[in-house]
Amino acid sequence: MKRSAIILALIVFQIVSALTVGFIAVNIQDGKLVADGVMSSTLSLSGMTVNEAVEAVNEQFQETLTKGQVRIRYGFDEFVFQFAEIEAEIDRVWLAQEIEEKSSQARELNLLSSNWRNYTVFIYPRITFNDEAFKGLLYQIKPIIERKPVNANIDIVGGKLSITPDSNGVFFDVDKFYESIKDRFLSNPFSVLMLSNRVNREIQVQQARITTDLLINMETVIAEASTPIAPGYNRELMIEAADSINKVFLHALEGEGNTRRADIFSLDKYLTRQGIQNNTVVDELNQLASTLYIALLRAGIKREGVSLYHQDRKADYCDLGFEVSVLGSGRDFKFENSLKSDIIIFAAVEDDTLSVKIAGRFDEENTHTRIISSRTTETFEPEVIYIETFDLTPGTEVVLDEGVAGHTVAIFRDVEQIEEIEYRSQPRTVMRGALL
Repeated sequence: MKRSAIILALIVFQIVSALTVGFIAVNIQDGKLVADGVMSSTLSLSGMTVNEAVEAVNEQFQETLTKGQVRIRYGFDEFVFQFAEIEAEIDRVWLAQEIEEKSSQARELNLLSSNWRNYTVFIYPRITFNDEAFKGLLYQIKPIIERKPVNANIDIVGGKLSITPDSNGVFFDVDKFYESIKDRFLSNPFSVLMLSNRVNREIQVQQARITTDLLINMETVIAEASTPIAPGYNRELMIEAADSINKVFLHALEGEGNTRRADIFSLDKYLTRQGIQNNTVVDELNQLASTLYIALLRAGIKREGVSLYHQDRKADYCDLGFEVSVLGSGRDFKFENSLKSDIIIFAAVEDDTLSVKIAGRFDEENTHTRIISSRTTETFEPEVIYIETFDLTPGTEVVLDEGVAGHTVAIFRDVEQIEEIEYRSQPRTVMRGALL
């Protein structure tokens, strides 16, 4: 009778505890060994210490972790990585707590059992991994998943603009969505992690900046320019630089007086977006700017709306007066689209030629591709600098540097002079024998 009263009291205590705290683990025995009926898959943990149980579960799942794979899918693409690549392992601290709670739960269920049979409770371990390694996997697939909108997939075919309707791209924001991806992976590490471009999911749909309605009546290549690439130039850099401004769209001039508005082009901005800096290797970037400048003048862009620096001397790839310098910090090449037509810039390297084309439309003011030319109107002979030496016979001379003559160059568009440029001379250096 006394034993029955003690059991009844314990049962009441357990029920009250369960109702109050939701089956928080309550040890009614010494708690040193795992209770009967605690299982991990097909492995019984009964009678083990918590540490022994942790080791047993870890060993049981080690092969599964070794062969485990991270499977990530977006659309028809699936990417597979090994668990070892993210340093996946059993979370031992969490597992020890889980074993203690399950052991207490098993004791409670067995104590409360009306037929004195043992209940079975199961342990499901969870894994941990290296966050930076897992994020690194996502960054590996980021450039494969992402598609940039190709500005409404515009191309030039037979001198005309050709447009295809599918203009959407996608952007995978790893940093923004990493925590939600991590939580979904941890909830079921052996399932396929499905990425999605639905609203508020990991893949963001990117709309093209140019849509078909912007291209109404804009169907013609109104100007172009080509310059040869010298053998010593970095062709890969030239391709990257050309790609940075390829298919750039600029709105036409709108409004009057102080309210007028037009798109401003900045070469430095587009080069920076492409990851190209203009403070080291600049010959290729100078050529891109110069070729674009020639195309803009032929298209009819107003010279006063162009901000540029000229090079100090004639470049090999263009006539005197059209070479542009973007050397160093702060030397940008900018212009305002002063036409009544929206324009698109196309730039590409084909064989050993850099080409820039301006697509837009002609109107009553801008009726044709302009003819541009330059003419030297004045020449300045270089100053001569003499260096006296006793190593030469008195009166004899050796030219160390021929120097460069200076010029005044006039730039014409059709028959109108639009600019005058002065190129400073470079001194001629001569070594001559000193008189005794």
